[in-house]
Amino acid sequence: MLKLTSENFSRGQTGLILALLIKAGTDRFGMNTPAIRFRCVTRPQVNPDVQWRRSMSKGLPIPAAQRGKIAPQLAHVVFRTPQPEKLVQWYCDVLEAQVSMGNAMVYFLTYDEEHHRIAIARLPGLTEHQPMAIGFDHVAFTYASPDELFATYERLKSIGIEPYWTINHGPTISFYYNDPDGNHVELQFDIQENAAAANEWFEQSDFEVNPIGVKVDAEDLISRYRAGEDTAKLFARPVILPDLVMAQFPAPLEG
Repeated sequence: MLKLTSENFSRGQTGLILALLIKAGTDRFGMNTPAIRFRCVTRPQVNPDVQWRRSMSKGLPIPAAQRGKIAPQLAHVVFRTPQPEKLVQWYCDVLEAQVSMGNAMVYFLTYDEEHHRIAIARLPGLTEHQPMAIGFDHVAFTYASPDELFATYERLKSIGIEPYWTINHGPTISFYYNDPDGNHVELQFDIQENAAAANEWFEQSDFEVNPIGVKVDAEDLISRYRAGEDTAKLFARPVILPDLVMAQFPAPLEG
C-alpha cells in the first residue's frame, strides 16, 4: 500500500502530488480523507472519482466554446518577490523572455505575441514559502518538440541552471526547475500526438496505480534520442511496481 508521509512532501517534491488525491474519499493510498465534491450550476454534484471515470470513458470533454460558453485563455502568472531583479533574470534566461515593461515595483516579461506572460512584483512584508501550504504548486511551459526541450536543457545547464526532477509522466516528458524564490517551473513536451491520444493513454495505462510517472536520466534520454532510438519505445512510460511509485519523487532539497 502506498503511504503519503511528510517526507514525500518535502520542498521540491510536490510535483503532481495532487494527482494522488483523485482517489479522495478512500484509503487506497493509506489516507482517510473526506470525499471532495465540486459544485457546477449545470449538473448535479457527483463523486469526483465517478465523474473522472465517466469523462474518461466518453472521451474528451466538449470545449466551452462548443457548449456556447465564454472560454477565456490563460494570460499570465504573477510572482511576488523581495528580489525581482533575480527573478527577472532567471525567467529571461529560462524562457528566453524579454522585459516589455518594468519599474521599481513590477516587471512584465513576454516571449510571444502577448504583452506579458510573466509579471514579477516587488512587495514588502513577504514571508518564506511553506512546503505544504495551500495554493499554487507549479507552472508548466510546453515545447513543440523533444529537440526544443533538450536544447533548452543544455542551454540552461551551460549557465548553471539544472532541473531538480526529470520524469516521464506518460503524457509528457517533464523537467522541473526551481526559480530563485523556490517556485516550481515545469518545462515539458507532449509525448502523445494530441489531446485525444493523451486521453486514450490515460484509459489504457497504469495511471490509476501510478499517477506520478517514472524518473528519467536527462543525459541518457537525450543521448539515446539523438542516436536515433525509436521514440515510441524511448518515450513510452515503463510500468513499475506500486511500491516504487513514491520513490519517483525527487530527493528532498536543502534549504
